[in-house]
Amino acid sequence: MNFPLCSVAAILATFAMALNFVSLHAQEPPFPIGVPENWQEFLGDPDRAPERQARYAKSHRVQHPPITWPINQGNPFTDWGHFRMREEAAGRGRMGRGLSPTFPERGSGRDGIAELHNRFQTQDWQDGKLLRYSLLLPDPEESPMPEGGYPLVISCPGAGGVGDQGLGSSKVHSAAVWATDYYRKNMPAVVIVLHPQSRSITYTGDASQGEFDIGLNPSFHAYVELIDHYVRADGINPRRVSVYGHSMGGSSVWALVRERPQLFSAAMALAGSPFGNPADYAKLNHTPMWIMMGHDDPWNGSHSYIAAYKYMLDAGHPQVRFWEIQDIRHSSSPLSLYHVHQWLWHQVRD
Repeated sequence: MNFPLCSVAAILATFAMALNFVSLHAQEPPFPIGVPENWQEFLGDPDRAPERQARYAKSHRVQHPPITWPINQGNPFTDWGHFRMREEAAGRGRMGRGLSPTFPERGSGRDGIAELHNRFQTQDWQDGKLLRYSLLLPDPEESPMPEGGYPLVISCPGAGGVGDQGLGSSKVHSAAVWATDYYRKNMPAVVIVLHPQSRSITYTGDASQGEFDIGLNPSFHAYVELIDHYVRADGINPRRVSVYGHSMGGSSVWALVRERPQLFSAAMALAGSPFGNPADYAKLNHTPMWIMMGHDDPWNGSHSYIAAYKYMLDAGHPQVRFWEIQDIRHSSSPLSLYHVHQWLWHQVRD
């Protein structure tokens, strides 16, 4: 059964009335949000760049034109980085710490994760045949409603999250961090974790060979219907709707922003194949985007993101950040970075 729209509205409205609409000052802070002060610790080895390029030249038929780094275009948001991940970023028991050494420690282990999962309510969308989802509502005591309503955060799973795995799947631990006491107090949001019952995206090209594009499946269209449903709920700020995902979920992010170009305040796509038509990238210009890919990703290859990044710049995208991360292959660990969540939460659509 769906969580009724009226119930969400009633709950959130009650919270707001009881707490007199206490504002958390959610306005966007000055740039940059979610970027470490000292990047040197995370820079990749520049001596490895020629080795990587030579390896790609041998193994990939399609070669994209070289790009001179860094590309800035006078906008501090438009940048590029070749990063090495710290052990904390990949540690499932240290969710959300990522690149932030000052972020508070939290308990690790399965017991701690299970406790966070229990704060979500998993239910069907419509009849549940295409899509189920897990919903996290703010705590009225810990999470007073910001002015304008709560942000809505959408988490799109990879193929490992297809089916009835719910929040027990390791693929969605990055979403469980929103249920921690720290997040609920400092970045309260209505969080939806999508659980498609079949693949949301079909890859129509061999991305590892530089041939990339995506097709939309019925589960994806259910994504759009569910998001449209919750955006209309009272207590949700329609100007603060963000989305992020990994692999198939990353591809879903690309497609959602293309299908709803005026909806999202921010989007983060990790290791998912983008679309192959350069003309489509102009549709993304209204949404700040942070895209990430492992330089050694064996499934989708970082060159697809290099090409997508170039297409976005050619289309005049004013707010895109590209991180090519060293030595993570197809890992979903960057989804757990606190800086990513902080950036998503603070963005406000014009």
